[in-house]
Amino acid sequence: MQIKIHLRKYGYLRTDQPSLHEFREALIAFQVRLHSAFTCSFNVLNVQEVAGIEPTGEVDAQTVEATKRSRCAQEDVNRRSNRAKRFSLSSQSKWDRKHFTGEHELLLKWYISNYTNDIKRSAVRSTVQKAFQLWSSQLNIKMLPHVSIKFEEANSQAEADINIMWAAGEHGDQYKFDGANAKENVLAHTFFPSYTFPLNGDIHFDDEEWWDIDETATDHGKRFFPYVLAHEIGHALGLQHSRKSDALMSPYYKRVPLDRISLDIDDRCGINWNYVGPSNFCLFVWLMSEIVPIHNKSEMMSDSAHVMRSTSSRNIHTTKRLLKSESIEAFNSNG
Repeated sequence: MQIKIHLRKYGYLRTDQPSLHEFREALIAFQVRLHSAFTCSFNVLNVQEVAGIEPTGEVDAQTVEATKRSRCAQEDVNRRSNRAKRFSLSSQSKWDRKHFTGEHELLLKWYISNYTNDIKRSAVRSTVQKAFQLWSSQLNIKMLPHVSIKFEEANSQAEADINIMWAAGEHGDQYKFDGANAKENVLAHTFFPSYTFPLNGDIHFDDEEWWDIDETATDHGKRFFPYVLAHEIGHALGLQHSRKSDALMSPYYKRVPLDRISLDIDDRCGINWNYVGPSNFCLFVWLMSEIVPIHNKSEMMSDSAHVMRSTSSRNIHTTKRLLKSESIEAFNSNG
């Protein structure tokens, strides 16, 4: 069954032969991710609908269709703990100290070793430069220490920390590409900084897909290179997937041009937690989005999804005060 393969591939199932109960629980977890993404700011907490799929635990047409959406190859769920990955809770992957020019100043070099024929080389290089600039220019969190990342183009693949390439099928690593319009719809994969050298940090794109850089294109068979690249750079920096649909590190790709992408607080907290260290602010943001997901206008989600609901704005403020005074204080040593 294709849905079972999908759940296994992205970490929702721990085994190829799950029990009926395990399959149902995995399916519910997948449907919850599709149904809701939690967005949180210091003053606003709401739940935004992503795909309109109710977490029923049943294999319906909407759920099957959702498995066909273009997405990143990285898992959504940690197989060991069977929970959605969060930057603060997952094992960290980051570049080692030899890549730092200062305490929180990271220098990484990139190189394009193999181009696609779908886009002019000059346009590819320009897009790559802009995507790296997006990350280096938006990492600041006001009033908090933050990492500074500088990206430079290398003169050769051997000199590069991040090698970017297009390839098809078997291409020298253990992750074979599935080709254009394949069932899993995987467009690219990236190796975390802690992966085995020399693949660590490298970004690979499936060259059997049809790539473009035109955000106005109406042909849905074309793959929008700028957004996919910007997302994969996040993995090259050590980030895993976010549960927030507005985050660049959400596993599902969008056709949004680079000049209209703003790193979500989830993305920025992930990077700075990884390279600078824990902060009470980011812990608060994550606790709010994990523990108290609230929909301002609609009904409580399915009990089987284990999602909490507050019935008034007063409850929201009360919960915030509790989180600040109790949960956050418990982590003061991390701040």
